[in-house]
Amino acid sequence: MWMVWAGLAALFSALVAILSKLGLDGINSHFATAVRTTAVMVITWLFVWGMGVKGAAMTITRSQLFYLVLSAIATGGAWICYNRALQEGPATRVASIDKLSIVLIALLSWMVFGENMSPLAIASIALITLGTVLLVFA
Repeated sequence: MWMVWAGLAALFSALVAILSKLGLDGINSHFATAVRTTAVMVITWLFVWGMGVKGAAMTITRSQLFYLVLSAIATGGAWICYNRALQEGPATRVASIDKLSIVLIALLSWMVFGENMSPLAIASIALITLGTVLLVFA
């Protein structure tokens, strides 16, 4: 089931690039990020309440809260930078560079979680990097 969710995430990420590029025309990119963030917050809470999440499912430890807040800070930074880049550059190239996060995630997952870095995984990361460089400078 995680693959379905991952596929949907990819689809929605693609829509983010296109719809954001359309929405950024003629407005401040930081203001646009604030509008998007507010909308995401409202939609997410509606989703949580609509799914009936309550009680024990809504408890959180200090450690979990700490990492989720750090994740939110990283999300904000990513969105601010992404919107600014989209406003100034072509969506295809901006999104391609943004997807280098796959390479960084693989490296950090190996370092932090000890996830597998087989020769095939290393070759795949190299190909993603090469493909991104070729697409950006094509």
